[in-house]
Amino acid sequence: MMLILFGGSMLIIWPILLPINAVNQRGSAGGITGMDLLSISNVSNPKRYWAHVIMAILLAGTSLLRILC
Repeated sequence: MMLILFGGSMLIIWPILLPINAVNQRGSAGGITGMDLLSISNVSNPKRYWAHVIMAILLAGTSLLRILC
């Protein structure tokens, strides 16, 4: 059950958060290379943190819903 829950959520979360972290951010000009380009440390616009908050709330809510029901 957990494999389905977390595996399925990664199919939704990654295509949303990875472009938000990588596009129009610090990048190589800010000295960030490799996998750090895809991490939250690459985000320079604070408004983009809301996508991470919303995804965390959705994952927690979905997990609780699946566990409790």
